[in-house]
Amino acid sequence: MVLPHRSWMQRVSCTIAGKMFQDVGIVGKARKLAIKKVLQAAERSSSRLWLRRNASSWKPSTNG
Repeated sequence: MVLPHRSWMQRVSCTIAGKMFQDVGIVGKARKLAIKKVLQAAERSSSRLWLRRNASSWKPSTNG
């Protein structure tokens, strides 16, 4: 499912990651690849959390 604001969020994330990598000296193709990998990792993590949101192991405990 693609949300309408996803492209905006990805653009902001890409800008922040790009600035961070540039600040530590990663530029050019290496920077582009690093940004791509970071965004993919974030997407996978978000997806896993979303899929597990209803799992009973993620619910607060009711046994004091």
